[in-house]
Amino acid sequence: MEIFLAISSVVIAFLSVFLAIYLSKRTDKLIKTEDQRAKEMIENGKKRSEQLILEMNKRMEEYNLRTQEIIKEMNKRMEEYNLRTQEIIVEMYKQTREIIAEMNRQTQETLSHIADLIVAQRR
Repeated sequence: MEIFLAISSVVIAFLSVFLAIYLSKRTDKLIKTEDQRAKEMIENGKKRSEQLILEMNKRMEEYNLRTQEIIKEMNKRMEEYNLRTQEIIVEMYKQTREIIAEMNRQTQETLSHIADLIVAQRR
């Protein structure tokens, strides 16, 4: 019986050493697997972040170009409006000068007519 207990103890000792080695290797393998997955997740996260940054930069560039186009169009329209306003002012100035000239002519005619009436009245 002592021999059975001794052999059993040695077998249990070998099994425990074997089990400890097996579990240790298995744990190392799981750690490596999880470590690799974590690295892949980090790498994928970096790639996705870089992709999002590139997309955002592209959109910002597109928005900037569109804004510049809008500003150019607005400047063009403002220039057209300014030219049209100047044309209107010049036209109004001409019309005003014509009206004043006509009023001066009519005033001269009226004065001439009054002078004629005064002369006719005195005769």
